Order: sequence, then C-alpha cells, then structure tokens
Amino acid sequence: SFPIRNASSNKGTHGKGIVIGGSLQTPGAPMLTSKAALTSGAGLLTLALPSDIHAIAAAHMLEVMYKPCPSKDGFFAGEIPLEEGKYDAIAVGPGLGRTKETKKVVEQVLHQPVSVVVDADALFHLPHLDKEVKEREHATILTPHPGEMAMLVDTTIAEVEANRFSISRQYAVENGVYLVLKGPNTIVTTPDGKQYVNTTGNAGLAKGGTGDTLTGIILAFIMQHDSLQEAISNAVYVHGKAADVLLDQGHTMIDMLASDVISALPSVFEQLSEK
Repeated sequence: SFPIRNASSNKGTHGKGIVIGGSLQTPGAPMLTSKAALTSGAGLLTLALPSDIHAIAAAHMLEVMYKPCPSKDGFFAGEIPLEEGKYDAIAVGPGLGRTKETKKVVEQVLHQPVSVVVDADALFHLPHLDKEVKEREHATILTPHPGEMAMLVDTTIAEVEANRFSISRQYAVENGVYLVLKGPNTIVTTPDGKQYVNTTGNAGLAKGGTGDTLTGIILAFIMQHDSLQEAISNAVYVHGKAADVLLDQGHTMIDMLASDVISALPSVFEQLSEK
C-alpha cells in the first residue's frame, strides 16, 4: 500500500530528511539522491555537503536546503553540525568519499536517534563501525551492491552471487539491520530474517548513479510509510518500475541515465494511484 496525501497536510507532515554526501570528485551523487527523495514525496530536504561543492549543487537543485560543511581536499573535514531532533531520517554515503574524516561523519550519523539509510562510500566504512551499527536502537537500512556486500562480509563477489539469500539473511539478523542487496531481483531482508524479492527493473539500471537514486526513494518512503519493510520494498519496486517505464517510452538499456529514472517516477506514481 502506498501513502495517500491528506489535503490538509503541510510540508512537515511528509518528513524532514537530510542527505549527507558529496565530494569534489562526485558532486552529482547526493544531488541525485536529493532529487529522487523530493520527487518521491519527501516534504523538506536538506543536503549536507562539503562547502567546496555547495555552489555546484545549489545551481542545479533549487528545491533543497543546503548545509555547507567544512571541506578538506574536496571531502568533508570531519564531523558535521547536526541539530538533534531536527530530522526524521538520514541518508548517508552517496559521493561521500573514503577518507579518515568521512568515516567520522558515518560514525556520527550512526549515533543519531532516527532511521538511517547507509549507502555507497558509507558502506565502505561500516566494517570498522560494526559495534555502532549493532547498538543502534532505530532502524538502519543498508543498500549494498554485490561488490559492497562482499566487502561487508569479507568474501568474493562470486560467493555473494552464489548465496544471495543466505548471506543477506545472516548479515541482516546478526547486525539488526534492513538489508537491500541490489542486483537483478533485489532482495530486501528484515532484521528478523524475512526476505522479499523484487521483480521490477532491467539492466539499464546497471550504471553509475542509479543506486544514489534508489537511496533517495528509500529515504522519502521511510518517512511516509508506517511499515519500514513496506517502505523499503515499495521503494525498490518503484525504482525498478521507473526503469521499465523508460523502456516503454522509447529509451533503451544502453542510454538510460539515473536522472532519466528520476524523471520517470511521476509516471510510476500515476499508474500506482490509478490502481
């Protein structure tokens, strides 16, 4: 079931989220996440990024609020100013970078008492933060592709691909997280080990930026659904469905871009509201 908008609602009703990411090399990643989150119904969104890329982002994305943070060599320079209680959910990782300082940002986010989506470079830092993950009292949602999953459990990609269900389940249950293992037929696993397989999507999604887009949809949906599992499964479904809609609209799997996937979301929401 999808969230219905109440006519008397205001922007605060649909969630106040924050996306934390970006670097001089990858300024686009958190912008894709932010745009996907707003397009998927997030009410208010802040993008925290290194001040080095603030001007680039602000010129592209008009509907988001910005939190420019101290920069070092084009990356975050360490912990960022986060007001307690200001945000309903956080997404961290897209374009973040893999420096000592960005690890501090991930650690800081894991201590926040709200739902957190951990993606991309933030996943790279997790093996050194497993105690922080296990001790969290609020939902933690991880969205690894097979390479990131292999790194999380210290094995090979081939091993992950041969045992997608069992590796997902073991990791989710042991760490108390929601795990989204991406790929053809993405698997969503809950902390209690239930698993849901997604059937939408195509190989056009095998391209840089599509994961950042999924993270934004998940962030928006977890702020608007009562059930976390439904929010995450619906987000994965909608993301794949948008790629399928693009094929119907004359795109091919070759030319499909992550920004095209975001632009197809309105068609998907229209189809779902008709149902």
